Amino acid sequence: MGDRLVAGRFVDYMSSVADGEIDPVMGTYPEIDNPRWFDPSRFPVCAELEKRFNTIADEFREISAEAFFPDSERDAVPRYGDWRILPVYAMGHKYEGAARLLPTIVDIVENLGGMTTLGGGVFVSRLPAGASIGSHRGPTNTRARCHLGLKIPSGDCGIEVDGERRVWTEGQCLMLNDHLLHRVWNNTEEERIVLVLDVWHPDLTVTERRLLAGLHVYASVQADAISKWQADFRDVRTPPSPA
Repeated sequence: MGDRLVAGRFVDYMSSVADGEIDPVMGTYPEIDNPRWFDPSRFPVCAELEKRFNTIADEFREISAEAFFPDSERDAVPRYGDWRILPVYAMGHKYEGAARLLPTIVDIVENLGGMTTLGGGVFVSRLPAGASIGSHRGPTNTRARCHLGLKIPSGDCGIEVDGERRVWTEGQCLMLNDHLLHRVWNNTEEERIVLVLDVWHPDLTVTERRLLAGLHVYASVQADAISKWQADFRDVRTPPSPA
């Protein structure tokens, strides 16, 4: 794929964002595949996660349940039950405490190109017995989302993407397009635990990934600066109107 075509796709994407065509948050990148599910064999990270599953599972078993906390999107994503996560990378930040607990995952992510910028993340997700997560969408189509089964109960426990259902298997990866509407349920008597890991969409070139990563870094730095500015001036009162 020539640089001219790549540049054209990126320009079209930035134009859609500038025009306010936000779908739902970060815009829709043009001219890339939009399947419900991706073939895991296209992603080196999947083969490595499955190869090193026993080590990952051993590291996970050493983590206390108290290390997990409620997902931050409680108001945005409908759910029933106490869905909890342990973030390793989120919103462009690395959580050093969790990273020390899960060194094998960190090694795989950092050496095989996990998407750890503002548009992606890595976390462990615990869904208790009887819980469900309602239909929702991820913020961008520039990623593919990997689910590695860590603890999967037997029975009615699964995931649906755009009307197509799948089930997890311990030690194996599912690759989904979370930019499409999807939902999760666990109608069993045991909790379900998966590792969630984002990678760049396979249709994006190295140049496009670099451009998008730079955009995400810029947005993250500006967001941090805005938050600091708002915190510094949160006690400022509006001056009285002149007499």
